[in-house]
Amino acid sequence: MDEYTGAKLLKPVSDHVGVSVDRLNFLVCQIIALCSAFFMRKYLHPSKTSSNVRHAFCGGMGLALSYFCFGKDIIHLFLISISSFLIMKMSSPKVMQSAVFLTCMGYLTIMHVQRLIHSTANYSLDITGPLMVMVQRVTGLAFSLYDGLACNMDSLSTYRKKYLTKKQPSFIEYHGYLFQFQTILTGPNILFQDYVRFIDGTNFRHPKIKDIESEPPALKIVLKKVTISVLCAVFYLLTSGHFTISTAKGREFMYEWNLLHQFCYLLTVTSLTRFMYYYAWILAEAICNASGLGFNGFDESGNAKWDLASNIDILRFEFSDNIRNAINSWNTGTNIWLRFLVYERMENYEKYKTLSTFLLSAVWHGFYPGYYLCFTTAALFVSAARTARKFIRPYFLVNKRLKMAYDLLTIVLARVSIVYLSFPFIMLEFWPSLIIYRRVWFSVHIAALTMIIALPSIHKYLPRPAAPVVN
Repeated sequence: MDEYTGAKLLKPVSDHVGVSVDRLNFLVCQIIALCSAFFMRKYLHPSKTSSNVRHAFCGGMGLALSYFCFGKDIIHLFLISISSFLIMKMSSPKVMQSAVFLTCMGYLTIMHVQRLIHSTANYSLDITGPLMVMVQRVTGLAFSLYDGLACNMDSLSTYRKKYLTKKQPSFIEYHGYLFQFQTILTGPNILFQDYVRFIDGTNFRHPKIKDIESEPPALKIVLKKVTISVLCAVFYLLTSGHFTISTAKGREFMYEWNLLHQFCYLLTVTSLTRFMYYYAWILAEAICNASGLGFNGFDESGNAKWDLASNIDILRFEFSDNIRNAINSWNTGTNIWLRFLVYERMENYEKYKTLSTFLLSAVWHGFYPGYYLCFTTAALFVSAARTARKFIRPYFLVNKRLKMAYDLLTIVLARVSIVYLSFPFIMLEFWPSLIIYRRVWFSVHIAALTMIIALPSIHKYLPRPAAPVVN
């Protein structure tokens, strides 16, 4: 897996500009996808073209782009998709979703272990990225079929009812969904019902939309998102070389830098790393919108919303007043998948819902130890934030000044928490991460755990908070 199997056609260009051929291929494929999206919106509109043609275009373009980027490695995508399709067709609806889940996650686990063993420091773009996206789609579809074919409607949550599917898709629908060119390389994950509504055009069914001419145009929002994506990419390229996570693994950083210097450096590294994700996710969102995918109705002012295919809300993430809102604003396609597969299905295991959700997220990401430090810490922090909001926040709602002070404090704490939990995700290694945690005596872990355990017990001895004046 350390040898790049994608197209080498652009190797002379990559050598000239100093960008690795795998990353250059990725950029070229996204540009092609953007052009294809505009083409699809204009010439393959649902009013002019059959659904099967639109499925075929989505899947065919996605397959071509995947092959250009990953070459023979796309065999892994076929193995997952075909084996899961056969399981859905041949097994009972009552066990089908479990069989698909175990097959997909088992195969992804093997690929992650192989990557862990064979990957090199010089290469990071490989087939596991699209494979992770495909696993989300296949398992999400299997569980939506399970809800529609094997479950009592009265037992389902509103969220599960929204995405249930009562009919197994045809082969062309299935592969159009899995290989859709807008999102095959980076996501976001699109649930099957949202994809079908895009294909048949019912996503634009709204009282304000009378015909094709009155459908909201996407050009302005696409240009805005492409601009943001380019600015994020440029900013990352200009700054990231000066602040690297490898510095944080060095002995000088570990034992000679003071705590404030360490924190500021990790704050900078984790913040800059996010711009790489912003670039890829915002560009993918622009591609979705250019094809008509992502329209989500109108806001209260009558403006079209194009956030259904969003993977990141940058402002909400960067300025969240609590860690839960920050996490919910990051990689939202994966959050939707985790909620649909795990969180909504553990009504009888309330205490373990959050931890189980984060553990599946960690396994889905891979087996670098840093992932597990990151996600278990995140689960702890989310539980602590929920407890604090329940027992502490009411005391600060008695006037606007106290409420403002509380909000400012939680914004600062959210920033500190994000740095504290996210640097192991970037660092990947266990011992360097643990050494940094040990230098601060695991203080934030201990504070969060103390909150979860102590607040419910202490709260009953405290005076009741005054009636809230502000929300």
